[in-house]
Amino acid sequence: MKKYIGLVAVAILTISTLPVSAHVNELTGSSTDHSHDTSVNVERRSEAKVNAELKMKMEREAREKELRAQREAMKAKTDEEKKSLSEDMKEKRDAFEAERKNLTEEMRARREALEIEKKNIKTPEDKAAFELKMKNERALLEVKIKAEREAFKTKTEAERKTFLDGLKIQRDAFREELKAKKEEWKTANKEKKEDFLNKARTMISERFQNAVARLEKAHTRVEEIISKLDSENKNTVAAKEYLNKSKNKLAEAKSKIAEIKSLIPTNGESITPEIFEQIKIKAREAKDLLKESHTILKSSIEAIKNIKVESEAKAEVEVETE
Repeated sequence: MKKYIGLVAVAILTISTLPVSAHVNELTGSSTDHSHDTSVNVERRSEAKVNAELKMKMEREAREKELRAQREAMKAKTDEEKKSLSEDMKEKRDAFEAERKNLTEEMRARREALEIEKKNIKTPEDKAAFELKMKNERALLEVKIKAEREAFKTKTEAERKTFLDGLKIQRDAFREELKAKKEEWKTANKEKKEDFLNKARTMISERFQNAVARLEKAHTRVEEIISKLDSENKNTVAAKEYLNKSKNKLAEAKSKIAEIKSLIPTNGESITPEIFEQIKIKAREAKDLLKESHTILKSSIEAIKNIKVESEAKAEVEVETE
């Protein structure tokens, strides 16, 4: 009997615990089902992240491709315009050189004619007539030389305008390209920033400083030649004018280089998109100023050559009557 009662009690106790277990499972869920749901959520989040990153990468690549196409189109347009300007400049220079050569040849031919006339001088009247003709030849030569100087000035100014127009075309293309590079810089990594920093330092310490040194040396040499011509009472007004303009442009370039130096930080991490843009713009401006200084200096050298041509032309009409 006791045994029977004991079995019944165990059965009742077991049955009474079943609803409780079921109730607990209903509230909390089984451990197996919970683990499965968590795994699914993690996979979904991971997949969404991968898709987002893939989308960003595709958009970035598409944008870079578009920018490359724009840069190539801009470069092709700039190259074509530069070529046109260069051809125009060469045509004007060739025309001036031809005129200058013609002047020299004309004066040489006149001298030969005067030499023949000199041999035919027989009387004081012949001599007086010849001297009058020589005076007229000198006056005519002065008119021609003045016209040549004006032509040289006009040609030089036209070349300068063509040169500056070319720089502007290149500068505008550069600024358009820089806009895209500035945006790209926002995602630049540490390595890229350090590389840019090193290149900027090299640009200042080597490339720009070497260009400045070469121009200063050339200025000194041209100044010495002009001083010598002054001692010979030659007309050096144009040569001096262009030399001074060249010096002024070099001074502007040196000032711009100093501005770049002040912008360069001690480490690449400090180079913001704005600093990156300013360094690039000022470097471009310094480069253009150095180019302009060099071009104007060439005009000074050409003016010195003209002095030599004028001297030779004058010598051609100086025929002694004795």
